[in-house]
Amino acid sequence: MAFTVNTLERFGSVHRAPRINPYLPARTERLGATSDNPKFSLKDIGKPVKLSGDTCVLATDGDEIYGFIESVNAGTNDGYAIGGVICDPGLEALAVDEVGNLAVGDLVVAGTPVAIGTAIAAKGANVKKRTGAVASGQSALLTSGGLAIGSASKAKVLVANTVYALVGGALVSATTAEVTLPGVIADAKSNAYGIFINAAGEFSAVLGTAGDTVAEIVLPQANATRALVGYVVITNDGAIFTGGTTLLDANTVTDVYINTLGAVAQADQIAGQHLWQVLSVFGTPAAGVQVMVRKI
Repeated sequence: MAFTVNTLERFGSVHRAPRINPYLPARTERLGATSDNPKFSLKDIGKPVKLSGDTCVLATDGDEIYGFIESVNAGTNDGYAIGGVICDPGLEALAVDEVGNLAVGDLVVAGTPVAIGTAIAAKGANVKKRTGAVASGQSALLTSGGLAIGSASKAKVLVANTVYALVGGALVSATTAEVTLPGVIADAKSNAYGIFINAAGEFSAVLGTAGDTVAEIVLPQANATRALVGYVVITNDGAIFTGGTTLLDANTVTDVYINTLGAVAQADQIAGQHLWQVLSVFGTPAAGVQVMVRKI
């Protein structure tokens, strides 16, 4: 993959260079949804993706990584972008230690994502350490969050109840909070926010992939680092929805609050695990340091 590597790399030590293996090429995959605008392009090379049905979508924060985008074709097929994805065991990719605590041998998951059509940093996409004993997609919410429109701010989502969840093998809880919504939803589009709680008892909102209808939304999923509290499904009619600014009771917004309960399987993850392991750290461990990861 076309990213910089520390010039002090040494073969056979902790500094390694990516291996070129002509017998393990990238797999040709459909990328994103037919409704994606913009479509995947050369700017999306290097980003981690996960499987969603018979296509690949951008991996969101904490997601298990299926592979990394290696190339993107100029054209589309049946409305989907087409590209190469590095995903087979033994293949390697360059990425960035987002937190600053990765060491050789650590398993990683996706870090903070970069939106479709926006290029990642020259060193690669964000990854972070995979933690917890719970299998990916098997975190559990034990009490209902009682999701509703915010009371102090109607641009936020209220978690009305004290929430208890199992995340990373540990019991966590958090009291009532109002969650800020990120991102933008175009006019005449539908999308959904997943409201999650992590192992530190912190709430967050993750935006899914928009669709022309509710049925076309690609929902953000639970994983080993976050339990799903519920979804807020939003449909626009007459204006752009801007997270954190647009009021959820605006007359251009239709919003539906869905509370989940119990173990939530990661619906868009195929059977089996997709594990990426740190093979080399190019420099002293710190946030922003480049690393090389290998599919195992």
